[in-house]
Amino acid sequence: MGVPEKSVAITELIPQRPPMVMVDRFEGIDAEDQSHTSLTVREDNLFVEEGALTECGLIEHMAQSAAARVGWLGRKSPWGLSALSPDFGPMRCRRSVPG
Repeated sequence: MGVPEKSVAITELIPQRPPMVMVDRFEGIDAEDQSHTSLTVREDNLFVEEGALTECGLIEHMAQSAAARVGWLGRKSPWGLSALSPDFGPMRCRRSVPG
């Protein structure tokens, strides 16, 4: 895997800042061109409800993981990724209940 040669602060790769950061580390890009990131889900995370990461948290983690790849490859995104839609306002995510 194309692991970063040196430890890079995730905030150097993504536009988000605490407490909105949903990626702990960019792990690298493997031989199949797949990126890998990590996140430790803690109880005080903005997207944790009743001890579980919500769908909104998972979506935000995926978006920030994509942004970290772009940042690692040296490109700068002209926009930040967020859970807001200019046409529909804030998105509402419901926690699904297994059943």
